[in-house]
Amino acid sequence: MQPIAYLEVYGMGNNLKKINKNIIALELGTNTMKLVIGDVRKDELIIRKAIQSPMPGSLYANGEIIDMEGLSANLKHLIKNNKIHEKKCFCCIESGQIITRDVSVPSSNKDTLQDMAKYEVEQFLPIDMENYSVQSVVMKEMEIEDKPFAEMLVTAVPKRLIEQVHTLIHKAGLEPIVLDTQANTFAKLIENQRRLNGNDYHRENTVAFIDLGYEKVRISIFQKGKMRFQRLLDFGGKDIDQNISKFASMPLDEAQRSKMGIHNLNYPVNELTDEGKVVNIIKSTLDHWFEEITKVFRYYSSRNAIAGQIEYIYIYGGLSKINGFEDYIQSVFNLPTERIKKVSSVTLDQQVQLDLTEILNALGVMYRR
Repeated sequence: MQPIAYLEVYGMGNNLKKINKNIIALELGTNTMKLVIGDVRKDELIIRKAIQSPMPGSLYANGEIIDMEGLSANLKHLIKNNKIHEKKCFCCIESGQIITRDVSVPSSNKDTLQDMAKYEVEQFLPIDMENYSVQSVVMKEMEIEDKPFAEMLVTAVPKRLIEQVHTLIHKAGLEPIVLDTQANTFAKLIENQRRLNGNDYHRENTVAFIDLGYEKVRISIFQKGKMRFQRLLDFGGKDIDQNISKFASMPLDEAQRSKMGIHNLNYPVNELTDEGKVVNIIKSTLDHWFEEITKVFRYYSSRNAIAGQIEYIYIYGGLSKINGFEDYIQSVFNLPTERIKKVSSVTLDQQVQLDLTEILNALGVMYRR
């Protein structure tokens, strides 16, 4: 998939791949804003800085910039305070307003695949596609009744959101080069890997990657090293925080600290203690999540009779740092599960303080297919 980008405006064209030094990767999220500074050397990422800042809900939510002046001032402040002098900005976003659909189209004429995929999406959705920037990627090729077809993942981003991010980056004194979706940036990162956590990452298997975000949970399924399927689920860490706050009668900020402070999600606890109450609330919330994730796994398997069963799970994102989370998921799905802690192609400078699992989407935006 090509990036949803400002290439034509800035005249980059095929020169985009030559931009491989002094890159700012900006990830805009509902809960945090992240800046990752580094270089691309062949397929290696050399990261010098990684900064995370809280994202006030009054400035940005669900991909929408609510207060342009406030957010641009916030970003400029972050750049100045961390002595960032790089200018070329590659940005990634996530939003419930971004549309993704799987479509199957005749593939005898490769030149018309993009237009045909866009047309198919228009038939299902009551929206004006002229208001969206649409890109699609071939997930797999197949034959239906002896005729060639392509299964494609279509991504449509509201042009309004693209224009907002363009303005934001300019106001912060940076040069906008690329805007991409988190799903696509993560796919590029993983497709460039041979090893995760120091081991071969089961490229030949069907592997599910679960991004445990604050606002959403995203499932990306890879088969033979390529992303074949992705779904964004409408729940995240905020729901756990709200449930702890409500049922354990504590302020939201205290609920967040309690969530991350439990000793182990798998250990038996006294239900009458404060920690026991928090653990039970987390597990109760997760039970609902796992029902929805199971539906996604089953849907994927039903559409992919050959090698469609999920064989391995990797988790990442802020929630994955809850003590015992990976073991809990492994026990629920009865599948080997790991939290991503190390990526073979990424070298972090010693001064980088952020956990790798928190910046994977930002790392991926540096890659170009």
